[in-house]
Amino acid sequence: MYAVNPAVEKIRSNASTARLLAILSFLFGGLLLSGGMWFWANNMLQEAQMLGAPIDVVDQARSAQSTAKICSIIHIVFIVAGLVIGVIFLVLGLFIAGAAGHRRAATVARPRCFPGLGPVFLSDSCASMSRESLPYHFGATHE
Repeated sequence: MYAVNPAVEKIRSNASTARLLAILSFLFGGLLLSGGMWFWANNMLQEAQMLGAPIDVVDQARSAQSTAKICSIIHIVFIVAGLVIGVIFLVLGLFIAGAAGHRRAATVARPRCFPGLGPVFLSDSCASMSRESLPYHFGATHE
């Protein structure tokens, strides 16, 4: 008759638990949980091989190890993809903010006065404008 070894049955039960928790790591725990299950499943597989456990128990431990490894790799890919996308949005946001700030600074730095209309910006004064400086105020260059 087949005698049940309690250590082997413990490995069988723990393999199912490790597989279930590795899958549940997508809901909570993330990489820490799936990585922990990967480590635990590796230890279970080594223990099962040292005990000379039946093939079905070793296969369950190997299945738990594979499941935990796959879940960990998926978590790592999502984390790296999230970081890359975050950096892209950060750089894009800084670029847009810099371009908007540069455009605003260029607009504010060059107020124009038009004869008869007064200053474009109320804080500026056209009182110092003379006929000789009119081309300058209308954008003509001096050479």
